[in-house]
Amino acid sequence: LAYTGDGYIVGSSVQTRGYYEAGDNGGALYEIKAKDSPDGIFSYSINNDVMLSIIVENNEIRVDQLGAKKNAVHTEPDASDLATLDAYFDYHGKANTGQLALNSEAFDGNAAIIEAALNKVDKVTFTPGAVYPITNLHTTYAINVPSGATIDGNFAFLKHISEAHYTTLLINVQSDVVIKNIGLIGTVYEYTNDAYNKAIKIVNSSNIYLDKVNIYDYVEGIKTQQSSGSLTDETLCCSGIYITDCRIERVIQGFLANAIINSTISNLYISSKINELVGESGYTNHCIYAGSHIRNCQFNNLVLRDAFWGQAFKRSYASTGDDESGNITISNVTVYNCR
Repeated sequence: LAYTGDGYIVGSSVQTRGYYEAGDNGGALYEIKAKDSPDGIFSYSINNDVMLSIIVENNEIRVDQLGAKKNAVHTEPDASDLATLDAYFDYHGKANTGQLALNSEAFDGNAAIIEAALNKVDKVTFTPGAVYPITNLHTTYAINVPSGATIDGNFAFLKHISEAHYTTLLINVQSDVVIKNIGLIGTVYEYTNDAYNKAIKIVNSSNIYLDKVNIYDYVEGIKTQQSSGSLTDETLCCSGIYITDCRIERVIQGFLANAIINSTISNLYISSKINELVGESGYTNHCIYAGSHIRNCQFNNLVLRDAFWGQAFKRSYASTGDDESGNITISNVTVYNCR
């Protein structure tokens, strides 16, 4: 061990009781190291000689340990009882919709912290029941999710408070991603422009698992698409997309499925009751819009409702010849208040 200025010992460790204050769930174990370009997220400068570097255990980190800020923590209904999970997400989703009285500047760092964590460790977690406001880290989206990442929300929420075009989670030409046990809440901004404001956008990616992801207040809940090129080029499609036990509410289009093959969507609840939030009628809303190049896909155990000015399941082929769609199975579907 080597002593440095101010009595710090390189190689020793220190345990904190919180990030901003004791008990805020941000406590972590740090190693004192010789100073070497601290990044301000996983490592912090102490003085001119040394820095604190967080010790990552089991390749997993909680975003609170990196300084992510929470707006609120809710405890009821109890998310630990999976039988009440729908009530939990529904209660907290509705409680955090629309315009929260938040200072967006105070949360500008949350998206950067989450994205840095996803690129550093295998699994990123959150404080159960907490609401984490985020803004766009990039021009039109908040967080780029890399290959191999796991997001386990522990039934927390990401609340997107950007006032312009955005996608909350972008999975762009990636593979082996797991997103589970999390709620995503959008805003009412730009609601008439269906090209923007998506909760999750998946582009030319494979082996993507969405499990118990609940989505509220977006133009589009989930969208799959190819990156570019010919509609019949399956190397550009999304493959192995597995969506299960998810809820999508108060959207114009719940699931916009394009360029998706060899995938399964099951136990999905979608309510396209956009007028409940924006107070207007007449938007062309669909629960599921199945577009071009969909092959070897199963849609099972669906509840589709409230597409008053659209369709529960709209199937639309590409306008330029055969897009090679086929072998689409739809079973056990319940429909309410749709055309």
